[in-house]
Amino acid sequence: MSGPLAVATVTSALQQLLTAALRTVPGGADVSARAPDRAREAPFGAKSQVNVFLYHTTLDAAWRNQEPPDVKPGESGFPPLPLVLHYLLSAYGQGDDEIKAQTVLGHALGVLHDHPVLGREEFEGLLAGSDLHTQLERIRITPQPLTVDELTKLWTAFQTNARLSACYEVSVVLLSSTRTARTPLPVLRRGERDTGADARVGTVPPFPTIEHVRLPNGEPAAIAGDVLALTGHHLAGATGVVFTHPLATLGPRPPTSVTDNEVTVTVPTGFPAGTCTVAVVFPAAGGPVPMSNAQPLAIAPRIVDGLPAVVQRAPDGSVRVDLKCAPAMHAEQQVLLLLGEGHPRLRSPRPAPPPPAPPGRETDLRFVVPDVEPGEYLVRLRVDGVDSRLVDRRVVPPVFDRNQRVTVT
Repeated sequence: MSGPLAVATVTSALQQLLTAALRTVPGGADVSARAPDRAREAPFGAKSQVNVFLYHTTLDAAWRNQEPPDVKPGESGFPPLPLVLHYLLSAYGQGDDEIKAQTVLGHALGVLHDHPVLGREEFEGLLAGSDLHTQLERIRITPQPLTVDELTKLWTAFQTNARLSACYEVSVVLLSSTRTARTPLPVLRRGERDTGADARVGTVPPFPTIEHVRLPNGEPAAIAGDVLALTGHHLAGATGVVFTHPLATLGPRPPTSVTDNEVTVTVPTGFPAGTCTVAVVFPAAGGPVPMSNAQPLAIAPRIVDGLPAVVQRAPDGSVRVDLKCAPAMHAEQQVLLLLGEGHPRLRSPRPAPPPPAPPGRETDLRFVVPDVEPGEYLVRLRVDGVDSRLVDRRVVPPVFDRNQRVTVT
């Protein structure tokens, strides 16, 4: 999700994209981002020109009631604001020549047709403080055909003469909510035997398939050194396991054991926390290396130093919590500190190391949490939606790890 600068960042990205495309227009062309009644004012007007104007915003119905990506089932969060941006592209020719206006509009329409998706690299560095490049959902450009009657109403509202123009939708821009979410502590047991449903349907396909990823002690997320059991079928002959994360790819890692129904492998050290995928690879036979399907795997961050801790409230009611965590954080990752059942966001972290981080490296984090009442709080570190381990599942029944706590005085 993104901050409030995302809307202006999209407009700047469109302006930059069109500016690069119109360099080949004979006589040159400018790209402006102004209201239509002011488009030709100085310093524009000497050359042909395309004006990009955001005239309307609507909400994307599919995203309207979805939970934010960093909220897990059972937690109560607030959905992001899913904006659809409506743009008007109007063309002006040098010396008010309509042929030249049609020429620059043709170039603009062509580049938007060939460039229907804006990539992350096109947003990075455009506006200081903008984090639109970290949004997981892609930004798509779609033509929006309007009738003559609709265009007439638009230009009448602009109170200026109508010009040769085209309309586009750009979606979806997700603005994150600033309201506080609630994150209940994990459930220690589910019923008398702590068992859940195990349902299987369908037939067995004739190719290597991973059906389940089993973690030690039923943990919801793995850490470095854990032995994973990848269960499925047609796995005999596997030579390695590939770990793929949006920030890094590692593999193939040699398995510790291989049977037709199971491959075990040790989680590597230094692999980024968050959600990744695992897949089994097999020997190549003169072509691409064959690979099984990929299954999701959560990699939990580890708090390696700083807990348990006793911290004192500042005069304004805030507390500062310093932690050392592993694996190393990347600058693009979202890091949250959860105290008890609260959901405060990271306020003032120390700089994260640039990706990719060397294996075994750790990161110092500093959190300033406002309005904390005195008391004892269980602590979780959430990186890209995956929590550090708070529950000791090696004992029956499981218990909270009392070392993962902060006492506020």
